[in-house]
Amino acid sequence: MLRKSYLLATAAAIAGTLGGASVANAQDNYIGEILKVPYNFCPAGTDEADGQLLSIAQYTPLYTLYGTTFGGDGVTTFGLPNLQSRMSIHTGTGNGLSARPLGQIGGTESNTQTIATMPRHEHVALVRTTSAAANATTPVGNKLGTTPAAKYANSAPNAQLMNRESILINSAGNGEPYSHLPPTLTIRYCVALEGIFPPQN
Repeated sequence: MLRKSYLLATAAAIAGTLGGASVANAQDNYIGEILKVPYNFCPAGTDEADGQLLSIAQYTPLYTLYGTTFGGDGVTTFGLPNLQSRMSIHTGTGNGLSARPLGQIGGTESNTQTIATMPRHEHVALVRTTSAAANATTPVGNKLGTTPAAKYANSAPNAQLMNRESILINSAGNGEPYSHLPPTLTIRYCVALEGIFPPQN
């Protein structure tokens, strides 16, 4: 805010010196700066942050800053950042998090949980054994055995036990992808093609 006020004051002083010449087109954005605007267009001197390729010869100062971080062949073209349907994160490594180099893309809007990616867990099956192989009314135990000879009940004969391969625990769900996108508000991102070449500290 201080920088902007200073530049406006300077521009006003110059205008007064020049007899009131218009300075409406004065730029105070850094070249390559990304702006968020609520319009359905990008203001003059900026362009959409949609990954488009630009000519190195036409936008040499911007290429000097961007290089091929966001695409392009580095010979005749270079790319602008593509923020369409994306959220930005800071470069570097957060505490206990993965390293994120400048220009890296990643993530998905949705995911499909599979058995291979599901966290390890257990399902409990309740099994009732009977006093005779064909008798399903008199239970003699419902404790899962610890040896092959007592597969499902404690000390019951094999003839009174259900075959463990006959017990099925069916999968649940339809295998459909689910969204993990947080609530969002769509804003237009624009890249400053003109302005002040940013100084380094």
